[in-house]
Amino acid sequence: MVDFAIHFIKASGKFNPKVFKLKAVELRANPSLKFSKKVSLKPMITRTLFAGSHKVEVIVNGKWMLIGDFDLSE
Repeated sequence: MVDFAIHFIKASGKFNPKVFKLKAVELRANPSLKFSKKVSLKPMITRTLFAGSHKVEVIVNGKWMLIGDFDLSE
């Protein structure tokens, strides 16, 4: 199972992860796959976006691995 999470910054400055489902795959030993997913960062009623550095992690079989971050400005 492959998912990813974006750790959005809350008003308090703490992070709140939002998990997005990607794909369930079965792989043999040492192959590689490429995944892509677009996430809209436009303002929503359910999620208020705050300026700052937001972390992105991939979750493979329940193991969380940081893959990068991005800065969101006002």
